[in-house]
Amino acid sequence: MDTVEEIKSRLDIAELVGSYLPLKKAGKNFKGLCPFHQEKTPSFIVSPDKQLAYCFGCHRGGDIFRFVQEVEGIDFVSALKLLAERVGVAVPEKFHVKGLPPDTRERLYQIHTVASAYFEKQLWETKGGEKVLSYLRKERKIKDDTIKNFHIGYAPDDKNGLAHELLHAGYERQDIVTSGLCISTDTTSREIIDRFRGRVLFPITNPAGMICAFGARALSPEQEPKYLNSPETPLYHKEQVLYGLSEAKMSIRQQHMAVIMEGYMDVIQAHQAGITNAVAMSGTALSRSHLQLLRRFTDTVVFFFDNDRAGIEAFKRSLPLAQSFDMNVKVLMAKEGKDPDEWIRKDPSAVISALEDAPGYMDFYFTEMRKNKEQIASTASERGRLHSRAISGNGGGDASPYIDMSEIKDEKKFLEEVLPVIARVVNAFERDRYLQKLSSLLHVASDVLYTEMRRQEGKVSPRFSTEESSHKMEIPKKPPFSIAEYLFGFIINNPDYFESVRQKIGEDDLPSPVKDVYKAFSDFYNLGHENGVDVVEVVLSRLSDTVKERAKIWSLYIEAELSGLPQEALDREFEAVLQKFIHTGVEGRKRNLLREMKVAEEQGDRKKAESIFSQYHILISEPYGKKT
Repeated sequence: MDTVEEIKSRLDIAELVGSYLPLKKAGKNFKGLCPFHQEKTPSFIVSPDKQLAYCFGCHRGGDIFRFVQEVEGIDFVSALKLLAERVGVAVPEKFHVKGLPPDTRERLYQIHTVASAYFEKQLWETKGGEKVLSYLRKERKIKDDTIKNFHIGYAPDDKNGLAHELLHAGYERQDIVTSGLCISTDTTSREIIDRFRGRVLFPITNPAGMICAFGARALSPEQEPKYLNSPETPLYHKEQVLYGLSEAKMSIRQQHMAVIMEGYMDVIQAHQAGITNAVAMSGTALSRSHLQLLRRFTDTVVFFFDNDRAGIEAFKRSLPLAQSFDMNVKVLMAKEGKDPDEWIRKDPSAVISALEDAPGYMDFYFTEMRKNKEQIASTASERGRLHSRAISGNGGGDASPYIDMSEIKDEKKFLEEVLPVIARVVNAFERDRYLQKLSSLLHVASDVLYTEMRRQEGKVSPRFSTEESSHKMEIPKKPPFSIAEYLFGFIINNPDYFESVRQKIGEDDLPSPVKDVYKAFSDFYNLGHENGVDVVEVVLSRLSDTVKERAKIWSLYIEAELSGLPQEALDREFEAVLQKFIHTGVEGRKRNLLREMKVAEEQGDRKKAESIFSQYHILISEPYGKKT
């Protein structure tokens, strides 16, 4: 038995899911409120027989591994390790990161844990730490509980304090250097020195909550750089990690929204104020991996950045990525001349209200980005960062990020910026409404705007790449079951129905993956009946893992929706579904034949047209339900 199957055999899915949310018995299954989306009526079904947990509202879930991946926001290997530890199964080496022995990986995590404890001890128990605590408490207004919850620490200005701590704890020099926390001075000396010195330390965790890196902030204006992060290591890839996600993921799911910020202090202040769904990029720009992580928990994000050129540019860089994931994007720029950290400290309730009312990104463009000279000047004065020359358009290195709409050339500049944004909108209805709104705002005909947008669209990156499409398939947005899938849900629950189906439907009448299930039933239906074998078990064993899980979900849907009905009612429902499928197929073939016949007539091919008409006549003469 392989590791995956051994874990499945030792762990009951109802017990696992029940440790995350309340479940109620519903026949032979269990029901509960979906952990992935907000609902009042339970649509999340857990089947001990099928070892499946699935929501028919948002269409998320699967076996124990898929459920843990979704609820914890982790990849398959991490889910496997988590569940293996839960049931006491050893994880073979093939599931560890290639090129990094599993015991080395574990030691690197341990080194980070020891380092975090060391930094916290320096903060709370040393004289140097007293000054840092005073800074955090008085200047940054961070409470002690918050400091402890985020495990904020202090690295003293000591050349090798942490290095000695780790060596004394028994860790090898090479592992300490590999962790990125210490640096080897040269090839001839065995000495290693601390990377972080005289700084506030912020542990960075992966989505499972394991410390994989640190961010550090300077304590004096003379220190450069102001912010310093761990380097890329086997544990830490900054484009794949969001600061605060392990603390925020449950709130993100419950509130159906993630607040994306720029800095560690921003996130910490946000959580302290009750904005517990806030995360930040980890020393890098927003990446596809960041959005893939967030997409596990929500499809709505609010960009909450500084109200300056850097903040506006960060929003503009991030928006195309979020659009490519078809996410619901909102925008909030810090008000009253403050960055988010300062604004939250000054008026947390106002920030919470502003986040709740944050405009969508197109409304932000239509209202916030369009300003006159007086509004731009007011914003510049408020921030104290914009030079007066930039306002009048005479240069200046810190020109306003906003667009002055006083003249036609400025409106043209606005169009050049906003039309590519509209072009990237995935939904055609939304795209059309935005063009209409823009037409009203600028008093320009919508067809002119549409023509200009199409002209510029060549400059816009494609709305979907192969990678984006695969992402959307991984977490689909409420895909309906096809009539064929619904039909085979009945058959998997009661294989006797297959006899009726194969008399009326052929393999070629079905789409994938239903065709695979049909073929497996065709191959083993008679054999199973003749030998007293469980036909469904044999059929499922012949399917790929992906098709097998889909087939179980169709079956689970039938169980959940039709449980308690007498057999006669089930038979009637099955027959109605079968007839609907056949009718739909026949009507489709009729339409295709009529189109082909019209083409043949237009081309003057009378012989072909007559042949097609004969096929059409046979089709309309036969009763529905006769296999041809």
